[in-house]
Amino acid sequence: MLSESQKESINEAIGFLREGRFPDAELLLMELIKENPSDGAVNSYLAWSRHLLDRDSDAIEPARRGVLLAPKSEKASTILFHVLMALGKAHEALLEMWRFLGRDSRGEYFQLLSDLMGVEEHADSKEKTAMDVSSD
Repeated sequence: MLSESQKESINEAIGFLREGRFPDAELLLMELIKENPSDGAVNSYLAWSRHLLDRDSDAIEPARRGVLLAPKSEKASTILFHVLMALGKAHEALLEMWRFLGRDSRGEYFQLLSDLMGVEEHADSKEKTAMDVSSD
């Protein structure tokens, strides 16, 4: 649980993100991660700052952790979705969307969405969803 000063810091980081001060947001969020490694919001916003800095390979771990720590957070889920899409992992991004929506990823609606996005589902796919990845 975040203290009041830590909540103020995360709000300051969100303000930096809105102002386009992505490096400042990342630095502040990295400090917050040291104090609160198991906070879903801090992990997710750190991932978002890195995504906005075009550093999606650095964003994937905190994005996954954010979803693992806050599985009901739409913000965490959409951040992971955007990071996965930026990394070219559209199928995994769609699976995350479906996980959050609580749907069966084999249904007709999923197939329609996959078709619209130009994603092919492969039966032998070994891709993992965020929920399959353990936090290190």
